[in-house]
Amino acid sequence: MADVTDELPPASELAPILRAGGLPDDDKNIATLGAGLDRLRALYPIVALSLNAPAMVEHKVSLDDLVVAVGTIVRILDDDFERGSYLDTLLAGAGAEVTTAVRDWLRRVPSAARDIYLMIEQAPPPRRREEAETWCFCALHDLFVMLNGHGADAKLQRFVAAAVKYLGWAITVPMGDNFRLRLKAALGRRHSGPVNLLPFIINWPRG
Repeated sequence: MADVTDELPPASELAPILRAGGLPDDDKNIATLGAGLDRLRALYPIVALSLNAPAMVEHKVSLDDLVVAVGTIVRILDDDFERGSYLDTLLAGAGAEVTTAVRDWLRRVPSAARDIYLMIEQAPPPRRREEAETWCFCALHDLFVMLNGHGADAKLQRFVAAAVKYLGWAITVPMGDNFRLRLKAALGRRHSGPVNLLPFIINWPRG
């Protein structure tokens, strides 16, 4: 396995983050922090996209719009067919022939939408979805604990703020009790356990 320490940012960029959290800036912590932040940089956009996705109920509006749009297309095609299929001829000339199979598929859209409506209505109510920024705070908390930090105090807050700044993200890290209480509540309601930012083996530098 490749030595991940060869791919990490310079220690001079990572050491201030460790010191902000009151952690030793030794080689082991530098390697752990660098690997963890590198993985967080890759994970956060994916997690944010997932957490910010529309809820199931919101899909009903999109389905309504789709059914209306398809209905309009079907009416236009039907009217064109009755008048001599001029539109069909033009589309076919452009390599976009509206076949019988396509017409049949379009006519089945409203029926399929009704089935999806039923699925949405029968789905269990969703659990509270975490905010992406709060998930990031939890992930950095777990990394802080892995680096032998403890609690949700001012040291952790400074560690999180320094890490977010290093990553270059436009995330505002709360101060004082606002940070502590927000993080405590988020950690208390999560069901998946700590965020594993180190899924691979780190080859520590030999001292």
